[in-house]
Amino acid sequence: MKSLVIDGLLKQGPDSTAAQIAMWENMTIWKTAYQKLTSLYTAQDEISRMIEKERAVLVRSFRRKPLALEGILLNLICEHLSIGASKVRSIGDLDDLGQEIEDWVIVLQKKASKDNFQGDNIHDLIQYNVQKMFDDLSVKFEKKNKDEQEEIVKKIMEVIDEMPDEQKEILRKKLSIDSISQEAVSKAISTGALGVAFAGLVEIAGFSAFVFAVEALAAIAGIVGLTLPFAAYTTLTSMMAALANPLLVIPATIGLGYFMTKRGNRTIRDNLLPTIVTQIAVSATKEGDTFKKSEQLFRRLKKLNSNSRQENLYTKTKIWLSNLKIGDNK
Repeated sequence: MKSLVIDGLLKQGPDSTAAQIAMWENMTIWKTAYQKLTSLYTAQDEISRMIEKERAVLVRSFRRKPLALEGILLNLICEHLSIGASKVRSIGDLDDLGQEIEDWVIVLQKKASKDNFQGDNIHDLIQYNVQKMFDDLSVKFEKKNKDEQEEIVKKIMEVIDEMPDEQKEILRKKLSIDSISQEAVSKAISTGALGVAFAGLVEIAGFSAFVFAVEALAAIAGIVGLTLPFAAYTTLTSMMAALANPLLVIPATIGLGYFMTKRGNRTIRDNLLPTIVTQIAVSATKEGDTFKKSEQLFRRLKKLNSNSRQENLYTKTKIWLSNLKIGDNK
């Protein structure tokens, strides 16, 4: 597969795919507003728990249906980008679909970053998103007191110590230091150099380095877990900021709700999609032959599109998810 999106989707595993679907469904204006209003100081935690619960339901419900979750996620992405998944009539078409998604996501990232992102391919996108998340968290690091900073550096050093020696050496060279010490890591966090170094490491070493990068981010952010923080953390933060703006909330509650909600949800997903695609694309570096899986995914898409041309695929997927939630609550 030439498309890292399709190759990564076939390799990343059902847990990650289910988490991405759950994020897509739950990270909306009204769900976030509800959590913010009812639980002001723990809204992010509440949404994370909601996403995790739905992820578990999806994994359990589709455990005997190979590539079903991947088909659902691909359809959600295609629907959002107004790309016709029904045009996929061969494995080659599936690869072309993935590359079209990558092209659109590059456009979305440039729009979301207000032209700070100047890349033109999926590899540039991966580096940008890994570095950006470290940059965002470096700001928070500077606001911590000395004891808190030392604790964060200690946790990151523990993550680095677990890395293979060859990855440590790449990281050292990227940081332009003689040795990886607590003092050097502390300075790298403050200056943003750690994000640049980890972005370069992920580009060279692939998925295993990405795992360590996310673990390091989790240590800084104080978020536990792997599948949710990468895409969820910065999106939730921006959503909370948006919902604190009365120019958004007031019109949404006095008659312009439908238009504001639709526009707001689209903006949220426009910003979420590049981080999801980054996570998927990095998984393409995992070992494994995906030819058989690509045939299964092709059949899944064909089946989804053969039932009714008039039936909206997004609506169909929402019905499935709603049924799962009902079943889970019984």
